[in-house]
This record gives sequence, structure tokens and C-alpha cells, in this order.
Amino acid sequence: MDSSDLYTGSNSGSFGNYRATKLKKKASEEKQVKKGKLVPAYELIIGAINKEIEDVKNIEFLLVDVQTPEEHLKAELVARRRYIGYLNNLKSTIKNTLKEK
Repeated sequence: MDSSDLYTGSNSGSFGNYRATKLKKKASEEKQVKKGKLVPAYELIIGAINKEIEDVKNIEFLLVDVQTPEEHLKAELVARRRYIGYLNNLKSTIKNTLKEK
């Protein structure tokens, strides 16, 4: 039996995975909706992070007194530096997430 008339040259790999493509599209649309809800608050979020960074850098908020041991002061300063680094990373993540493509 000759089935050469039925062969189209296509196989299952030629059509791609329709379900996976549909799921990716749906996930992308959901991400855009969530992003759309966050964009109006973007400036407020970045402003709040910047204010927190300035507060942490402000020496008036340093909770030490004359009798504080030097190693406690060093630990406080290291903790503040790490916290500022965390806030800067958070700000960058938010900026990259909400960046227009």
C-alpha cells in the first residue's frame, strides 16, 4: 500500500506545543495586569525606599550613647551598611520589574 499521498512533511514537532504556548501567553497577560496595578504606586514606593535610606544614614537615628562599647558601635554600623545595600537592591529590583519593555 502506497501512503505517499498522505504524507505532508509535517510531524507533531512541526506544530509546537499549543497548550504550553497558551499557558505562557496567559501568564504573561496576568503579569502585565499585576504590573499595571503597581505602576501608579511606583513613585511612592521608590520615594519610601529613598526616605528609609536617608533615615538610616542619618546619625541622629544612631542608637548609641557614651557607654556603648566600641564593638557594638561597629556592629551597628555594619548592620546599617548591609541594610542600605538591601534597600538599594530592592529599589533596583522594583525598577527592573516595572521597567517598560
